Amino acid sequence: MGSFDIYCALCSASLCDVEIGKKSEIQRRVRQRFIAEKIKVLEALQKRTKNLSTPDESFEEHRENTVGFEEIQGEGEEKLQSDEENSDEGEDGEVDGEDENEEEEGEENGQEDDHEYDEDNDEEDDEDDGHRSYDPDILNEESVKWLKTLHILGHNPTAQGPDKAFISGDGRYCDYVVIYTISQTKKLSDPNFPRNANHSLTGNFFSCYIYGGGDCPSNFPFHWCCFEILTRAITGSTATGNIDKDTLYRAMIGLSPPYAGRLMISYGDLIGVEQFWESVPGEEYAVTHPTIIPGFEEVLRTLILEKTFKATSPNSLNLTHKVKWDPFSTFPYDLLYSVLSFLPGDSILALMAASWPVYSLTRHPPFWKQLMYWGMPWFWELHKVIEEHPTDLDYKNLYLWLDTATVPKYGMDGPFLGIANRRRIWDACTQLAERYFSISPKPDKKTDEDFNSILQDTQIMQLPMLKYPQLDREIRTISKQLLHTLEELNSQPVTLEILWTSDGYLMGLTVSFGASCRVFGRAAATDGVTKHILPIESGDWITGFVLYLPEMYLLYDDDDAAVRGVNVIFKSGNQSIIGSHTGNCRPFIVSDNHCLVGLVGQTGEDEIISRFGILESPITESKEFSVHDAKLVLPSERPFAQRLLWGRDASQLELSNARSSVKRPIWNHPYVHVLPSSRTESVNDGVPDDLIPYQPFIWARVDLELQKLSQISAYMKTYKTSSGSMKCILGLRAAYTRRYWEPKRHVGEWPREDRMDEDPGEDIIHFEIDGPNSEYVVVVEVATRSFLKAIKFRTNKGREVCFGDQNQENWEETRPANGDIFTGLAASFRPLAEYARISKRDNRRIMSSVCALTRTITELK
Repeated sequence: MGSFDIYCALCSASLCDVEIGKKSEIQRRVRQRFIAEKIKVLEALQKRTKNLSTPDESFEEHRENTVGFEEIQGEGEEKLQSDEENSDEGEDGEVDGEDENEEEEGEENGQEDDHEYDEDNDEEDDEDDGHRSYDPDILNEESVKWLKTLHILGHNPTAQGPDKAFISGDGRYCDYVVIYTISQTKKLSDPNFPRNANHSLTGNFFSCYIYGGGDCPSNFPFHWCCFEILTRAITGSTATGNIDKDTLYRAMIGLSPPYAGRLMISYGDLIGVEQFWESVPGEEYAVTHPTIIPGFEEVLRTLILEKTFKATSPNSLNLTHKVKWDPFSTFPYDLLYSVLSFLPGDSILALMAASWPVYSLTRHPPFWKQLMYWGMPWFWELHKVIEEHPTDLDYKNLYLWLDTATVPKYGMDGPFLGIANRRRIWDACTQLAERYFSISPKPDKKTDEDFNSILQDTQIMQLPMLKYPQLDREIRTISKQLLHTLEELNSQPVTLEILWTSDGYLMGLTVSFGASCRVFGRAAATDGVTKHILPIESGDWITGFVLYLPEMYLLYDDDDAAVRGVNVIFKSGNQSIIGSHTGNCRPFIVSDNHCLVGLVGQTGEDEIISRFGILESPITESKEFSVHDAKLVLPSERPFAQRLLWGRDASQLELSNARSSVKRPIWNHPYVHVLPSSRTESVNDGVPDDLIPYQPFIWARVDLELQKLSQISAYMKTYKTSSGSMKCILGLRAAYTRRYWEPKRHVGEWPREDRMDEDPGEDIIHFEIDGPNSEYVVVVEVATRSFLKAIKFRTNKGREVCFGDQNQENWEETRPANGDIFTGLAASFRPLAEYARISKRDNRRIMSSVCALTRTITELK
């Protein structure tokens, strides 16, 4: 991933230095020429866009539909236009005079300094810098300092209490990372900011926007003045403390794809937002401070007086006779007034142009005065000025003038730069505010009674155990329907929240569709409970989970385990790992042509998830899911590879013969197949079979290794029990030809060669295989009772070996499917705890059950 700039989440402006040009005549002319050419390009593009969007109707139909739009638009604006033209002429005259003076001064200075530097090189530098720097007559280094001071909205899963989001103090930006320096300002002292036990900072660097999983929560940078604008947009006040930071964080993360540089909202037509920020001449308004505008109220008062906006009586324009039919003609004024209060200013103007009754009812000054509050909520200086001003103002023309003067527009200049930037930021903030309000937490109205009613106790007890030891108090079955219709995936933001105990064990999952929260297990992140938030992209959905449990030693009574990590698998192919992803793993994968619609499980008094299962439903034409259509797929009904708990090596198997190829897990591998086998009888040693992992022993990960395989060996030990001697397999090993680089690989326990003589009960049996001459295993036979008794391998050349006690009556024979070949075994290990005469000091984990692995081969000589 290359380097790139990130931008303020609220205004999309730079977070670092910007380029201010020189006050040289060359640069000035370069900037003016650049701006003029860019304006022509933008106007041509706007014209083409407008032509494409013009509806297919005749000119007469268009005039009838707009009900005299030209008359309405032109009414009362002639005087305003004349005033502006006169003002522009005066300004142009001043500029021309200044140009002449500067030209003369430039010539004199050039002649005086000719002996001090190379004028040609300096002119070339000015030419180069002129089109990538801001106008120094508009901006200076002091006026853009605000861009470099920023804060972040972050998420601290370990924060105490239910709220986890925090706002940092002042920081600075460096290559998509915010370097934090603690603020002494009391209002920024956030208790949720990550700290260690000594209340000092846990780190100084915060990556922004980027997330690689739940353990790397996203952080969102912003300028404080932009946050103040957002606060006004959400709360209508300046009280930043009234913002729900957790809701805002969820809103932002739902608008932030991986490795983004800003949110997925419209920030206006900014040209400078590229891989790195570009200081584009003519775009000075985008980096002008949006809230601190010294002396602006006085400037505004002066401009209003100079423009002579004096109130006049409404004219007698009447277009009633042109109206054929208008639904607003019967609209009561108070109802229309209420409706208009919810519309932005440009929408009100469009409605007035489209409807004569609306125009007629809104032509009086009090309405236009009120419109300055409705349509310009971002213009609080104007609100203050009109409250102080006498009532004899022409509010309509004042509104129309300000509505045009404050539009953030490329190439603009003058006193409204800061207001135009604020208006642009306000528009972005209102989009974020809509998302904020849509996901403000509200409990899901639907209950789980119907789900629980269709689940039987026998089904629940078949769900795999995820916790050891199992609690026997306050056991309760929990279930939740997560998805009601497929339309929910496209109509609103979706997030997944995962809750953990203070020790890091899984307690609950919550899926939020907008404001609807669907909770499975624990809901509140209080009392030390931590929470991770994962956004789900629009249209995407969960197709499976892989749950991670720590390895248990199994030889001691104080072993314990529960889920410490979750890998969430999506329809898009994306995966997100939250929590620990080491140890053993158990997959829960949705069946083909089905959709995940819910979860079911059990918890105890500690609220840790102890059993887990997924509810799925076929996708129907209605795209709706009923609890009665949902099916709890039991382990016995799933592919055999998805029924097992797997050791850590099972999740990374080669996909192809290329050693640099991508890897896939054994339960979702297109070429490696886990063949079903009859399970061993339950062993009463206290550890459930569900929590005994299978470890893959693969002697041929790729086709080439079949030709390099030279030996399969077994490490065994004979135990004396009350039933007699028992020969147990402790491990298996594969060896390869000498010139093959692959070292010997084994599963289970394997001794050091120099210590074999220390225990006379130990033994190693080797089975030579002539892989270079195409000898390979074609039959695997297994004899089991409560434990594995023996394994037989038979090759295509009729040779055979038996590891273990070969005097068995019942053998289970396994052969590969056509086109497949045996490439290994999957074996589980557990202590021989049922034999009381074996001390724990001498006891070890022995092979208790196996299943065969095959692979679809592509080439075999």
